[in-house]
Amino acid sequence: MQNNYSNLNSTINRDGQIDGVITSSKGSNEKYKFINGSFVFSRELTEILPFNYGFIPNTTGAEGNPLDVIVISTNPIVQGTVVQLRIIGMLKMNDNGVVDNKIVCVEVGQQDVTYRDIISYEGLNFDLKNEIRNFFEIYKGSGQVTGLEWVGVELAKDFVRDNHISSAQN
Repeated sequence: MQNNYSNLNSTINRDGQIDGVITSSKGSNEKYKFINGSFVFSRELTEILPFNYGFIPNTTGAEGNPLDVIVISTNPIVQGTVVQLRIIGMLKMNDNGVVDNKIVCVEVGQQDVTYRDIISYEGLNFDLKNEIRNFFEIYKGSGQVTGLEWVGVELAKDFVRDNHISSAQN
């Protein structure tokens, strides 16, 4: 059964929450993309993912793909899982000259006591922020990803709103 996830909440609700879909699990060295209703192997990574990776349905970024989401958690989340997320910031970047920002989130209501109360990327420990940044600096090769900069919750939410696809556009 194929699922296009288009029925999910892709607008930020009054509590600042949004739905996301996991494509690649924390601890994996395989990157998957969601294409035409299926999870498709994209490539083997040289580094292990230090976070869960996915997308926000009904959004579109610079290359026409849904916005990428980094989901911070202690444990891996299974591919295809729909997670309710709280946006805590954004990692701005360019990938080969194209804007490729990553929305950074934690799961809402999760039992993970390490991250459940985080409301801003500033609440993440220094080592984790560096690990995430370093991952993107090296995962595609030297110099391909540039302009890495952490930005706050409101700028991240604005970016999601600006890249939302209304049902009339679907």
